Amino acid sequence: MEFLRTANAGVLLKIDEVSILLDGVAKTFSPYLGTPDAIRQKLIEYCPDIVAHTHKHDDHYDKEYAEYYTRTAKRPVFLPEGEGIVDKNGVKLQRVHT
Repeated sequence: MEFLRTANAGVLLKIDEVSILLDGVAKTFSPYLGTPDAIRQKLIEYCPDIVAHTHKHDDHYDKEYAEYYTRTAKRPVFLPEGEGIVDKNGVKLQRVHT
């Protein structure tokens, strides 16, 4: 497994050749660390297999990036109110209600 921090709570994970961007692109506002422009550009070029968000607060979610990813990658962005399980080549993400 590979792990790269991309923003306040954002990470890019690579598990068994499947890349998952979780809360990975966020806006900068005090006291939260947003996604630096260089990392944001690399994520646009890299186009992860799965983009998912735990919730839609600005320190976890960037609407513009989510819309761009959906348009260019032709894959949905997974949000907590959406599909409960995402399976990509045997790597599963599942929403857990707390």
